[in-house]
Amino acid sequence: MIFKKNDRVLLLIQGSNVENLNITIYQYIRQKKLLFLVFFFILLVLIVGGVKGVNALLSVAFTIYVVSTLLLPELISGYNPITLTIICSLIIAFFSLII
Repeated sequence: MIFKKNDRVLLLIQGSNVENLNITIYQYIRQKKLLFLVFFFILLVLIVGGVKGVNALLSVAFTIYVVSTLLLPELISGYNPITLTIICSLIIAFFSLII
């Protein structure tokens, strides 16, 4: 990777004391660029899709909500992944059909 002055980077710092630290540049920080792309995508979906675009964005938002609040925590807790995935898929499909 080539870095320039004022590039924002994420550092990986390893070591137990100040005299024996290993500091490595881990990656670029790209949050502003990614947020711009997300907002640009949402704007394009709304312009091109109109009301259907709003419904599509609501479906995507609901899917992200179900996956982050139901699927992932229950998978980490040790529930059956196949059953849980089927249940979440049915919930998401039902919501998407209603919208």
